[in-house]
Order: sequence, then C-alpha cells, then structure tokens
Amino acid sequence: MGHQDLAERTRAARSLASIGSAVLPAVTGALASENAVVRASAARTMQFLGKEAKPAAPALMEALADKDPDVRWNSVEALLAAAPDTQGTLPAIQAAIEAEPHNYRPTLFEGLFKAKAAGAERVVVFGRALEIYVGSADDTRRMLRLLVDFGDDARLAMPSLERIVKDPAKQHLHEEVVRIMAMPSISAVPSLVQALGANHAKARERALTALTAALGRPSLTKENVPLLLEAFAVADEAAAKRLVAGLAGVDRESVPSLQEALRHENPRVRLGAVQTLARAGSDAVPALVEALGAAQDSVLRAQAQAALQSMPVSTLPALEQAIPGRPVEVRLAVVAVMREKGLAAVRPLLRIMAGEDEASAAALEALSKICAGQLRTANCGALLEAQADSDPAVRLQALRAYTKLNPGAAAMPALEKAMQDSDDTIRREAFNQVVELASQNGRALSLLENARADKNMEIRRIAVSKSKRIEDLKKRKIRSR
Repeated sequence: MGHQDLAERTRAARSLASIGSAVLPAVTGALASENAVVRASAARTMQFLGKEAKPAAPALMEALADKDPDVRWNSVEALLAAAPDTQGTLPAIQAAIEAEPHNYRPTLFEGLFKAKAAGAERVVVFGRALEIYVGSADDTRRMLRLLVDFGDDARLAMPSLERIVKDPAKQHLHEEVVRIMAMPSISAVPSLVQALGANHAKARERALTALTAALGRPSLTKENVPLLLEAFAVADEAAAKRLVAGLAGVDRESVPSLQEALRHENPRVRLGAVQTLARAGSDAVPALVEALGAAQDSVLRAQAQAALQSMPVSTLPALEQAIPGRPVEVRLAVVAVMREKGLAAVRPLLRIMAGEDEASAAALEALSKICAGQLRTANCGALLEAQADSDPAVRLQALRAYTKLNPGAAAMPALEKAMQDSDDTIRREAFNQVVELASQNGRALSLLENARADKNMEIRRIAVSKSKRIEDLKKRKIRSR
C-alpha cells in the first residue's frame, strides 16, 4: 500500500478489496498511518470495497480533513461508494468541494452518479461541483452529459447551471449547458429563461428556440405567463419579438395577467406584454385600449395602437364595446385604428361621432376617408345602410355624417331615408334640412309635403306652414311672368 508506483498501489488496493469485509479493520487502521501514501491507499481500498466499507464511514469523514489532498479526495470517493446514504455524507462532500475547487477530480462526478442510495440530493452536489469545477473543458462537457442520465432529478442541478450560463468566464460551456436545459427529458423552462442572458450567442439562440416551443405550444397558458414576462425582462428586443412571433396562440385565460403586466415597472416587460396581447384576438382588445391611455409611456401607446391595427376586422365589435367612457385621447387613437379598417369600421366610428368633441371630428374625418365624400361611390352606401341600424344613436350619426360629407342636394338619399325613420329626433333632424332645401329642390319639396301627415304634431305644423309659403312663392313667380 505504500509503494511509490500508483499502478502498484491501485493493484494492491483491488487485491485487498477482493477479500471482502474481513480486511476492513486492518484497512481502517491504515487510514491512521503516519505515511500519507498508505493513508491514501487505505481510502482507495475502501472505495473498492464499496458498501462493505460502510462501517468505516466515521473514519472516512475524519479523513476529509487530512492534510494530504490524495487522502482527502480518495476519502470522498470512498464515502460515495461505501456510505452515500449515511447522514452527513453529502454535506461533508459538498463542503470539501467548496473548500478545494482546484483539487477534486472528474471521477468525483461518476461517484456521485453511481451513489444512487444518496437519493436526489446528490444531484444538487453534482451541480455545485460542475459549477465550480476548474478542470478541462472536455471533462466538464463530459460531466454535463452525464447529468442528463439523472433523468427528472437533473432539474435539481438547474440553479447551478443557470449560474454557469451567467458566468462570462464559462462561455465555452454555455451552448452545452443550454442544450441540456432544453432536452425534452429535462425541459427546465425557468432555467431557459435565464439562459436568454447568456454571453454565448448560440446558447441564447438555442434557449430562445426551446422556450418558444415550451411556452407557446399549443398556446400560451396563464401558468406560463410569469415565465414569459421574466423572459422579456432578460431577453433583448429582437429575441423578445421572436419569442412572441413563435407563440402558436394565446389562451384567453392568459389575458388578465398580460393586462396587469402593462403596468409592470420594467418597460421591456410592458412592451413584451402588449406585443403578446396582439396575438390574443378580441379577448385582448380592452387591455390594448387601456394601454392607449398609458400617459407616461409613449412607446407602449404606439405599440398598443399598432397591435390593434394588426388585428382583423372581426375584432371591431370588441373594439366598439371598449370605447365608452374612455378619455378623448384614447378615442382619438381608436379612430386612427378604425380609419384603416375600411367599411367594417363605419358603425363604431358613428358611435364615436356622438361624443361631440375632438374625437367626434376625427371620426367624421375617418368616415370621409372611407366614403371618399362622393355620393356616387359605393362606399357612401355604408352610411345609408347604417340608417337601418337597430340603434337610433347610430342612425342619427349616420344621417349627420352623410349630410356633412354630401351637403345640399347630394344629401337627399339620406334625408329621404331619415324622414321614414320611426324615431322623432331623427325625423326632426332630417326635416330641418328638408325645409332649407325645399324651395330649390323638387325631391325636398315632395318630402316637405309628405311631412304634413307626419305623426309628430310639430313636424306637421311646420310642414303645413312651410308648404303654404312655398306654394304662395311659386304663384307670385308665375304672376310676375
């Protein structure tokens, strides 16, 4: 056991171990020898004895404090082979690793892997040993691959792997570490989020690809929203956009959490949340409309408006429902969105017109763009169609919009429809314009004459009076000829 040649000492240790537990008392005694080589060989023999050396665990624990590094590290490996489940073994080994990160050997990792009796806790020690290991890069990669063989328990080492990914001095390991995090058998999503901040570009790319698949398939769920938001805080702008673009969908139950994130203190999280909401369809419209009013965040407002503009026209009903009660600056932004939606936006724009404020004027301008302000274009027919809406407020604004965009005689199609409306307010509005046109327009005069039979008494009275005056005027013109 005291031979100067390592190979000879190893053969001697194996020979002794082959005898079995009968040699344990003598080998335990050798562990107290004054000769460091003998002590190291005794610890090695106990490693080869395996579980048969378990009674010697207390002596091996003491040997962890030996002044000779070979004795200490042979004792570590002997403890893993002989007594991994003995109370205090793993803490003692981890303390030894922490104290001497430059001295332990790659074989330590294999010993930890084989020490199944120590349970899942050995994976934590394995991870910490990997984190502070200063051996060759090839050895470290080999041990990383060994970690995968722990199966589900490998997740316990993820905190250590996250710290490796954040360490610029270990860039050469980042891609391999992220590859392990992304393996289906591990799929350590929280760790992949942290890996988005890796210094190694390929590691970030691999993490991004894996995260997209993990978070967005088949769709983003409310359980995964916190992880996505954390990813936005870590990732750069380009990565965040790719992450959002890679989502297959956004579950409607995710929307409240995303809406809350619009008020997050981190602007990158707010931006990521609004971009994600753009993928949620009608369910996200109220949240996006709320974001239009973010007074202190012009970028968020612009992104919310862009998100609403990117949505299909099928979301317009939800947008219309989200308008009431909003401040004028929000309604102005909504008008800007709607003016790009074409004919489908006519009805909600008419609702905004009812506000009689700056947004109302903007809505009329948007309708002008949609209708082109020309009676002969098919687009103006949308306003005439709106005069048949079930909501009197919409019908009234449709009349006003049409007559403002098509003044004078060009307004007659809308006035004719309005004079048939069941609502007194709409008929009175139309009637007032008919009165002004009646002396110059035959169609208007005909409407005025018909109004003498209107069910509203005031309209009838004015119609009779105005009709008589126009008739008298006509007679005087005839006599003057």
